[in-house]
Amino acid sequence: MIKFWTRIDNKYRINTYISDGGMSIVYEAKDLIHKRTVAFKILRKELLSDPLNTVRFNFEADVQSKLDNEHIVKIYDKGVYDSCPYIVSEYISGQTLEDKLKLHGKFSCKEASKIMLQLANTVQYIHDQGYIHRDIKSQNIFCLKNNFVKISDFGIAVTKDIAKQLRKSDAVVGSPHYLAPELSANGIISERSDVYALGVVYFELVTNSYPYNADDPVDVAVKHINEPTPYPSHINKNVLPNLENIILKAMEKDPTKRYQSAKEMALDIEKLLADDSNFKNEKKGFFQRLFGFKD
Repeated sequence: MIKFWTRIDNKYRINTYISDGGMSIVYEAKDLIHKRTVAFKILRKELLSDPLNTVRFNFEADVQSKLDNEHIVKIYDKGVYDSCPYIVSEYISGQTLEDKLKLHGKFSCKEASKIMLQLANTVQYIHDQGYIHRDIKSQNIFCLKNNFVKISDFGIAVTKDIAKQLRKSDAVVGSPHYLAPELSANGIISERSDVYALGVVYFELVTNSYPYNADDPVDVAVKHINEPTPYPSHINKNVLPNLENIILKAMEKDPTKRYQSAKEMALDIEKLLADDSNFKNEKKGFFQRLFGFKD
C-alpha cells in the first residue's frame, strides 16, 4: 500500500484508497499539474516476479489510451513508481452497474435498453479499432448521471490478431458469469464473445440476477455450455418479448446464430426504443422502485 499524501514523480499526490483487485491497487489522487482528481492504478509489487504481468498491465494502458470515445474511461498518463508500473486515468465518481443493482434492484426495460444501446455501440467502436475487450461485465461499467455509462478495465483485452493465436488456457479468463460457451469449450476468442457478455449484462439489468449460478466458477462455465439459456421473463414477468428476444439472440450458444456484431445488436435495441408504446406500462414499476417498493 502507498501511504496517503505520498507524491509520485512530483505530479501526483495519493489521497485515498479506492479498491484493489488481483493485479492492482487503485487510489484516488490529485493531479498536481492539471489540478484535477484522478484514479491512480498501480501493479501489485508481488506480481513483478512474472514479467508477463508487467506486459499485460502496460498493454492495458496502451489500448485504453488509443480509444477516444465518451463511453470509455480516459487514460491520462502512465509511469513507474517503486519499480511498479502505474496508470493514471479519469476519475469516475459514479457507481458501477453492479453497485446500482445491489442498491436499487433491477432496471426498467426502458432504462436497461438505453444503457445497453450505449454499451453495444461502444463495444462496436472497440471492435472497429481492432480490439476485443473480453471482460464486459456490470462491475466494469460505471453508471453516471442520467444513466450515462463508461466502460473501464481493459486488463485482459487483446487485439484481433493476437486472439487468433491464443491457446485455450489463455482464452478462459474473465468472470465465469459472462463467459461465452465457446471460450470454455474450445478457446475461440472473437467479437461475438463480447456480444455474449453484452447479452448477460442485459439479462442482469432486467432481472437483477445472473443467467447461471453455482458455488464453483467451473460449474458456472459448464452451465453456460450445456444448459438452455433461461428466459428473463421467468424471473421478471415485465420483461418485454422483443427485449427478451434480443437477450436470447445475444446469448445463443452457437456463435454463428448469435448477433454477428455488437452493431447488429444495437440496431435491434434502437428499434425497440423507437416504439414508445413498448414501455407505456413502465411508469408504475419505476416509481415503485424509486420509493423502495417491490414490483
